[in-house]
Amino acid sequence: MTINAKTEFDLVGDGRDESEKLLQAFDLAKTGEDLYFAPGIYGHSCSFDPVNVFGAGREITIFRRLSDVPSFRFYGRSMSERNIDSSVRNLSLHGNDFQSPLIDMVHASHFSLDNVKLFAVVGIGLHMTEVWDSEFRNLYGNWLGGNTTPAVYINSSRAAQGFGYSTDNSNQIKFYNLHLEYVRGGGIKIDPGVSQRGPNGIWITDLKIESPISTGPLVEFGVHCDRVYLRNAYLWIADTATGRPLRAAIVNNATGSSSMSHVFIGNADKRTLEQGIIMNTSKSPSGGIAILDVIEGRYGVKPNNHIQVLGSNSKSVRTNIFSN
Repeated sequence: MTINAKTEFDLVGDGRDESEKLLQAFDLAKTGEDLYFAPGIYGHSCSFDPVNVFGAGREITIFRRLSDVPSFRFYGRSMSERNIDSSVRNLSLHGNDFQSPLIDMVHASHFSLDNVKLFAVVGIGLHMTEVWDSEFRNLYGNWLGGNTTPAVYINSSRAAQGFGYSTDNSNQIKFYNLHLEYVRGGGIKIDPGVSQRGPNGIWITDLKIESPISTGPLVEFGVHCDRVYLRNAYLWIADTATGRPLRAAIVNNATGSSSMSHVFIGNADKRTLEQGIIMNTSKSPSGGIAILDVIEGRYGVKPNNHIQVLGSNSKSVRTNIFSN
């Protein structure tokens, strides 16, 4: 069953605060119905806990927050009591230059997202902690990230105790067609958080990031990550927010296995990078396997190295790597 929220709850959708009516709509849909939002701009000053919500299109159904709270929350109570089988599709979330994530996920699994745009957040746009078995398709982001925070952040635990604490990890997460522009503190970051268990089984396929303002790497795999895979990526760094070169477009500290294939890194007429890719194998004392295949650099102003390998503990396999 599908509920038309606009007609059922007499929503206007003109950008003004309609939090009370929106809460009623989301509460009704918790029983399992799909909640549909017709074209409009839905202003809100509170967070919602959707189950299955969809709009009329990415550019025509817009949720615009009016206070510094997450727009959509997908929270389980703990590792054993998870938020399961939720979905978001065909809409946009406008952050209104607040800092809280637009989509915040903790202890969630079997989540799906398709054809969604996140924009105007001075902080993390999508934050996932201890999330399992979930899929993100056609996710677009503009003007996301803070000075030191990325646009998309996946970790295993965000607290040493209480809500957000986990002894497990985020795993089996798939991105298909992730497109980010004007990210501030970095693009996508994957690391353990406050845990010693890094995310594993993370697939990023068809990634495009262009940013003239980033202060951090566009892709970063942290220590203790395992089985993290990047394929078909276009990374363009035309300038930097500080005027100083980024340390690297990609930083790979993954302890376990990882691969990057068919990756393009480029810049224009400024030295925006110290390194194209940093492979830090010193973080992998057990000797993880890092595979690089078809890594292309096209630099208007070259970095110090197209690929810099640190440490000597990795069984790194490098093939078909070239730059101008």
